Amino acid sequence: MVALVIANNFLSDTTNNGKTLKYLLSFYAANELVWLYTTPLSSDLCSDVRKFLVSPFGALLDSHHADTLQAQKVYSYRPQFKAAKPSRFYRSLVSRGTLSFKALKIIRECLMRVALKRIVTELYPKLKAQGVQKIIFVAGDLIFLHDLAFNLSQLLGVKLHTFVTDDYVFDYKGDGKYSFRSGVHERSLRHAFLRTFKISNKNHFISQKMNDIYCASFGVHGCLSFNSSGPASLGAEGRGRLDVKKQVSLIRYFGSLHSGRSDALYEFMLFVNAFNSNNSRKLVVEVYSGDEAVSGFADSLKWGSIRFAEAVVGLEYDRALQQSDALLILESNNIQDLKNTWLSFSTKVMECLGALKPIIAFGPLDNPSIGELVANKAAIRVSSEQDLSDIFDESILREIIHRAVIFHQKMDQVNSFL
Repeated sequence: MVALVIANNFLSDTTNNGKTLKYLLSFYAANELVWLYTTPLSSDLCSDVRKFLVSPFGALLDSHHADTLQAQKVYSYRPQFKAAKPSRFYRSLVSRGTLSFKALKIIRECLMRVALKRIVTELYPKLKAQGVQKIIFVAGDLIFLHDLAFNLSQLLGVKLHTFVTDDYVFDYKGDGKYSFRSGVHERSLRHAFLRTFKISNKNHFISQKMNDIYCASFGVHGCLSFNSSGPASLGAEGRGRLDVKKQVSLIRYFGSLHSGRSDALYEFMLFVNAFNSNNSRKLVVEVYSGDEAVSGFADSLKWGSIRFAEAVVGLEYDRALQQSDALLILESNNIQDLKNTWLSFSTKVMECLGALKPIIAFGPLDNPSIGELVANKAAIRVSSEQDLSDIFDESILREIIHRAVIFHQKMDQVNSFL
């Protein structure tokens, strides 16, 4: 079965949505996927998947016919991996520093919606020729893509499957309270989501919390779809190996530091430094991140207990996971950051569970990444300096890893992204 994927981004080994989709769509061969997206990144995977790119001005670029100057600039841009940045072509078109983000979104919506009919007309014969039998729509904050998914589903006569990974319609106020976001674009987006959910054959959500809230608020049915990174196995080389007799324990963090995670890391390091000052055994934190802002942040932290490194992927990433003593999951407790993360589940969680290393959770229970780990007793939750001593307690670590295996297997069973 050939599936058309409509999303903001393409597959990736590093960016959150790209990694999530890579895992969930791993049972598709490259020739069974067609991809339509709006934002090319330097970290996009090299792939034989046929891609259609819609530019901010409504131009449709086809990866199989990259004979125009614009298409060549987008599809040929493959620098060595450093960070997930927009391609040169897109950075020259979209400079976020010149307009407010909200104004930019509205302008982009207007430009793309003017081109909607033309794009649908151009795409229809190509998708028909590819034999598309299903549309998988990663629903985001671009109303144009909701309209495109709706029109193509109706025109092709195929089922639409909707997947929501991030929240764009609710305003989280803390203490479990929330309401729909206000504003002209926000109200239009809410109606777009409602129409998409109503015509969708199946609605998928990234966390159980998101599934419950969206289904109750929109009056639709949904299911949980998780980004499992593969089965956890105690027999795999390096997995589950502990050495609690070491004088220095190495904690590693992999991923971005946006959405307030840099502040959370700073707060976590205050506990680490206090622990190191009061104990003979020490903790060292290594941060692997491709964020461009990391260098400036690293310069502000002159502590010997923390080190920074470039992000790693593939076998190098797996090796770095296995050579750690514990893995860190960070989320911000700031309400402004929680507004963006309160319904999302981090891609890193399943990867860390699969590594079978003790997981340290630092952040609010309101965030599903932290809340699910703690609720399933699959992590050490750190909220004080004293909690860090558990890292050197073998019985606690064995129990954490045991619970991590159970949690990982449970999430594999509920994954319904088919």
